[in-house]
Amino acid sequence: MPTPLIDQTSYNTLQDITNRKQVLREAIKDDESRIQEKWQQLFKAPAMFSNNAPASKRIVSVLSNGWKLVDGFILGWKLYHRFKAKKR
Repeated sequence: MPTPLIDQTSYNTLQDITNRKQVLREAIKDDESRIQEKWQQLFKAPAMFSNNAPASKRIVSVLSNGWKLVDGFILGWKLYHRFKAKKR
């Protein structure tokens, strides 16, 4: 069962409201910082693209991407020959 978004606490004074408002502001600030951190991690470039990456990582990356390209070309070639119209 989802938790309610609104706290059902009763407020008797303006100080109670001010305190609750401050707590909520701090919670929102914490959430924003966590979201910002996760956002930065999500779009962080892989280590192999950095200038100080070892040559072995860059070579492995190039070979891996090259092999993916060749594999895609071979798959396309097979599909083309399988589904092309016969001209007889």
